[in-house]
Amino acid sequence: MAISIFETQDLDALVALKQFLQNLPGPKAIETVLAQAVCSCAESRSMTFDWLLDHAERLEPELDLVQWGQRLVATRLELQDFGKGCELTLERQSGVQPLVLGLDLRSRQRLAQRTSRGEWLLIERLRVRS
Repeated sequence: MAISIFETQDLDALVALKQFLQNLPGPKAIETVLAQAVCSCAESRSMTFDWLLDHAERLEPELDLVQWGQRLVATRLELQDFGKGCELTLERQSGVQPLVLGLDLRSRQRLAQRTSRGEWLLIERLRVRS
């Protein structure tokens, strides 16, 4: 359902979706549903994915893509102090798909292997700054 609503690219529908999701057991469940839908769009709905990135602040506070991406990178790379030395920011220039900056080649390769395609596409749109 979330993906279908995302595809409409309607901000009012997005607000209604977030209100509907308030019926889930807690904030983590809401975040999970939204994050999985965003990653699914990254894999197969590039225009919708770009629209979501352009309107990422509208997913907040239920899903902060930058914080979620930071936790994802830290979890996948098993880095306990990732957030202390690096900062993720959303890359909003459409068409630009930078590699995750601030990570060496080995870490980027390991990260790519440990994430789904959708997660990786989202991470590629995030910049890591040290």
